[in-house]
Amino acid sequence: MLSENSVNPNQELGPKLESPGAGLPWSQRLLLRYYVKPFVAAKTPWDESRNRFDKINAKIMSSVEGLSSEQMFRKVLVPPLPGLEDSSRYWSISMVLEHLSIVGHGISLIIEELSQNRKPSVDVDIARVKPLGLQTPEQALAQYKTFSFERMEKMDQNLGDRYSELTKKHPWFGPLTAQQWLWVLASHSLIHYQQIKEIKKQLDFL
Repeated sequence: MLSENSVNPNQELGPKLESPGAGLPWSQRLLLRYYVKPFVAAKTPWDESRNRFDKINAKIMSSVEGLSSEQMFRKVLVPPLPGLEDSSRYWSISMVLEHLSIVGHGISLIIEELSQNRKPSVDVDIARVKPLGLQTPEQALAQYKTFSFERMEKMDQNLGDRYSELTKKHPWFGPLTAQQWLWVLASHSLIHYQQIKEIKKQLDFL
């Protein structure tokens, strides 16, 4: 389990990566906008995306169970992953959880407001949702649990028209409906679950 005392291994100098918000390679962005958005995100039923999120969340929770504070806090460079910005490749598991909480909270509010036919007040800025890495592992995990259970439950309770045609623009996908944003939320969690698995592979050798 997580211990209270740990040395901060994130003070080390990291590798040279692209700046936050630089985006994905053009090939991935074109695929997301012109194939995934209209033919996958738009056609996936609401309940399927919602259940998919819960299943991925359960896998994330299971994957961090039993890790020490040092393991949670150590930054690891993972190989390039589809959907993962270059600047996000050198994170700790705590930072991944912090990022999932920030992004998930914002997307859940967007979904809520779109379903109620209101223009979302949340700004979507990729560069501004990167983790600071200042939270303890305990804080990062607690924040993630609050988002993935309490915030998502509140979103479910406050939903209006799940298939509202009102949209909010995503920097990579373009305008998305509430239904499409929910698909993005589940897919975003899956990308970072893959990142956590890659980090854990390398932690075995440290």
